[in-house]
Amino acid sequence: MRKFRIELTSDYEKWYEEASQHSSFTIFSDPDFLSSFPEDKVYGFVLKGNEKKAFFSITVAEGKCKRPSLVIHNGIILNNNLFRVRNVRRTLDEFYIHETFVEYLDKEFGTIDLAFHPYIRDIRSYLWLNYHSPFEEDKCKIYVRYTSYLDISSLRKKGEFETPLFKGLLEVRKRNIREAREKEVKTKLEFRPSLFSKFYIEMMRKQGIEIKSTELMEKVMEQLIKRNKAKMFISYYKGIPIYITVWGWDKHRAYYLYGAGNQEIKLRFKGTICFWDAIVWLAREKKISVVDWEGVNSPKRGFFKLSFGGELMNYYWIKKGRK
Repeated sequence: MRKFRIELTSDYEKWYEEASQHSSFTIFSDPDFLSSFPEDKVYGFVLKGNEKKAFFSITVAEGKCKRPSLVIHNGIILNNNLFRVRNVRRTLDEFYIHETFVEYLDKEFGTIDLAFHPYIRDIRSYLWLNYHSPFEEDKCKIYVRYTSYLDISSLRKKGEFETPLFKGLLEVRKRNIREAREKEVKTKLEFRPSLFSKFYIEMMRKQGIEIKSTELMEKVMEQLIKRNKAKMFISYYKGIPIYITVWGWDKHRAYYLYGAGNQEIKLRFKGTICFWDAIVWLAREKKISVVDWEGVNSPKRGFFKLSFGGELMNYYWIKKGRK
């Protein structure tokens, strides 16, 4: 008889207090983050006996497991105790956790849409689901995505230009930051959602993408800022706002959430300095050690983020079922 089982919970506050302690938890599973989304939320555990071996959160719409585009990671959150046991036991337990979870999703929803944390490495259970079925829609498709983890802890010290992080930047980033300092660019903690939306819509239009509404994005930002889990950073040059970034955090790391620049202002350093000032603040004021750039999956954005340094991390996006 299988020892692993699924248990759901409606007490999402207690679920959060337990799940958020573990290192594969992210802000995207936080009920405060998910509360802005119209989809139903499902929170639960994977248990072995009475021991909670893993936690999970998913969103459901029209009876299907669907991940909204603003939810970067979802699904399994492994109990940190797994990383403390011997390799064979850990490998077996991790496999059975995922097998139990994917079979639950397949039975209850038929569709699967998951984007795991980079710490989730064993995805065999998803590859082997309905292994012998002749129908492709019964099987999971696996996609590889990338992000970057940047250690910002050295920025806690005074003298930003002398920190290992600054010295490791690409030369263009160093020049950008020095120029912004010389021109006395100021970055402020403010919440101006309508200004952000204006910048964002104009930026996306310039890229050939028409955005009808940023209402959901604004709701997410407002909720997280209200709960002291995010901040908006606005950089000003001569009193004119030139760039905005939004960063959230949990107990493990910070996350770059959203950003957009003033399309009417042509300054080479405008994006760089807003990102830089944000991570300096996160390191010094929130004592955060690592930031997750949340994706380096397109050429322009990917190269920009990686120009700050950081460790390239891959994660798995898993989909199953008809659209």
